[in-house]
Parts: sequence; structure tokens; C-alpha cells
Amino acid sequence: MHPTISRYVERVRSICEEPLSDAGRLRRIRAAAADLVKEPLPLDEDLRRIPEGEGYGRNLIYRDPDHGFVVIAMVWPPNTGGDPHDHQTWGVVAVAEGTVRIENFVRLDDGHAPEHADLEEACTIEGTPGAVGYVLPPHEDIHAISNPSPDAMAISIHTYGRDIVDCNLFRRDSGAVEPIHLGYHNE
Repeated sequence: MHPTISRYVERVRSICEEPLSDAGRLRRIRAAAADLVKEPLPLDEDLRRIPEGEGYGRNLIYRDPDHGFVVIAMVWPPNTGGDPHDHQTWGVVAVAEGTVRIENFVRLDDGHAPEHADLEEACTIEGTPGAVGYVLPPHEDIHAISNPSPDAMAISIHTYGRDIVDCNLFRRDSGAVEPIHLGYHNE
């Protein structure tokens, strides 16, 4: 692991050892993530993997054995993005390269039907290198991320409070909610 990333991981570990609320922890990790991406980030090819064909790359940088958080490099080819989804944990998104668009959604229904959701777009944010966003359940969790550029790659570094191997995917056209399983392209 590159020393810049190692220092970030150690900073996050230190923050996770403090008795903080999720919101307090998130504030501190956002500041650490901003420091991480304030200059170009050296990522080797193993962390820049994308799947064959379509889609974006999801590459594990670090999984903490004590606190459970993960750090992931997301690689977004031009005009690529994901559907709205949740994580059910706090998270920080830091833009390392290119432009990343984050669409945040609010759930209008009460969640009584787990297989259906009525969503409304709350806001859209476009971030360039150095920009940092976050997710914080239950009200600031559903979002979609994409690379709006027609010709440039984008990379974002995500830090989550747990290893997200399962989440909910929200279909915009039908309102369907589908549980999905996630993996890493470099494992």
C-alpha cells in the first residue's frame, strides 16, 4: 500500500477508536479524505480494475480487521454509472480523478413494502478532484454515482463503516427494490 494511503488508513483507524457518534466520526473522516485527495493519488493498476464489457470497477484497498471499515477505489469509465442504492452504514466519497456525479434521493414511502420504494431526487452534486461527499443512514443513504464525462475516466475513493457485500438496488423505472450481492474486481 502506498504511504499516502497507509497514512489515511491509520487516521481512519484512529478516528474509529474514539467514542464518537456516526455523525461525529463521519465529520472527522471527511476531513481525512479531503487530505487524501488534495493531490493526485498514486493508485497502482490493481486498484484501477474495471470489469470486461460494461460497468465500473470496485476495488478493495483495505479491510480493517478490528473496526470493520473498508476503503475502496471505484473506477468509472466515461458515461458510466450505477443505479440508486443504499449502504446501510456511514460512508465517505472522495473524488481522486475526473468528475463524479452523485444523485441523492429521499424515500417518500414508509418502507412497509420492502420490495418497493417511491423515490424522489433530492439533489445532484458534481465533484472534481478534492471534492468529498458522504452517506449517513437512515435519511441520507440512497444515492446513485456516475461519471458524466464522455471521454475521461473518474476515480473515487470510498470509505464505509462496514464491508458492503449486500445492499439494496432501487429501480427508477418500476420502483422495485432488489437486494444485490457485491464483490471486488481485484479479489
